[in-house]
Amino acid sequence: MSDRGSKAGSFHEEASNGETEIPLNIPEDEPKVQPEAQPPPELIYQNTPPSREPKNVRINLYDRDPTNMNELVKVQFEDIFAEPVGTHSFDGVWTASHTVFTGTKHWCYRILSAICALPCSCCWGLHFACLSFNYIWSIQPSLRSFSIHIGPIAKIWSMCVRAFCDPLFESIGFIFSKIKITFKRD
Repeated sequence: MSDRGSKAGSFHEEASNGETEIPLNIPEDEPKVQPEAQPPPELIYQNTPPSREPKNVRINLYDRDPTNMNELVKVQFEDIFAEPVGTHSFDGVWTASHTVFTGTKHWCYRILSAICALPCSCCWGLHFACLSFNYIWSIQPSLRSFSIHIGPIAKIWSMCVRAFCDPLFESIGFIFSKIKITFKRD
């Protein structure tokens, strides 16, 4: 073993039985690295949150509709009001109308959302929590149960179709395949 460290530069080394041995190139004066100690088994199975859940949720305060799901309610003054050529009001009335419409829409939405946003978000959170609970604990098990119960019926139905309908329709197809239609022009 001691001469293995001295031959660290050579690639192959002859073993005592004549076989070629590939050296590990580990100097003997360096200590071997011990593998890390594994935690006790009771620590592995602790209830920890999944890694895919974000720890810090960041909300984009500028773009609050990144998926454009509320494209229908993006209403501007120009989408509602338009004066055709030859039928214009006074410029000051048109400008004031724009300002009043935009300001009223802006502040009315802010006031309504300040009053109703938290109760509405609470109600919708409860709604979707109940919906998720219903789907997970009622609908999905019912669908799975139904698919288990319907499986044998589907097999029986398939065998009946193959046993009775397939030969019947093949025979009818064979009969109609022998019909030849020719067109003659007079």
